[in-house]
Amino acid sequence: MFKFALLAILFCLAGCSSRLPVSAFAPTTSPATSPPGALSPQNTRITFIGSALAASHEGTFTRFSGQLDCPDSDPTDAHIVVEIEMDSITTDIPLLTKHLKESDFFEVKKYPTARFVSTRIQPGANPTIAGDFTIHGVTKSLMFPAKFQTDGRTITLDATITIRQSDFAMQSARITNDDVPVTVSIRVRQP
Repeated sequence: MFKFALLAILFCLAGCSSRLPVSAFAPTTSPATSPPGALSPQNTRITFIGSALAASHEGTFTRFSGQLDCPDSDPTDAHIVVEIEMDSITTDIPLLTKHLKESDFFEVKKYPTARFVSTRIQPGANPTIAGDFTIHGVTKSLMFPAKFQTDGRTITLDATITIRQSDFAMQSARITNDDVPVTVSIRVRQP
């Protein structure tokens, strides 16, 4: 019954949902305010778009940490670690934010963090990042292309990764679009 009520609310609100432009997700401050290579909400954005039938909603995570190291400005030697506090998820609808933290989705009390650790980066115009992603108690290997730039002082990385909810044992895949695009934008200074 609760799922039906939630879906009804989401459908009613679908027309009211506003989409933020991608530029709104760009890092908000200069990378010089953080330690070299350290990821923080000031220099990194992690966002997603979830959808169910006619409704789509953007969300973000506000608490996370990590590191992007890139020796000698060579993307293929880079190493990335990101750890997200799942309770920091936010959307434009407080009821939806609350529901995402519950058992149909992230179960944040049982699984308080998500973690990505890169294992290798393949060269190319847009290097391909491979790594292990753990969320909802499940670890899977992922590969995705990224835009990677460095000027010797600053490293910029932009990537969109499609996460399949069913791959990570989320029941929500039955009532929502299974594929969720997650966009990561990082701008950090090098050591």
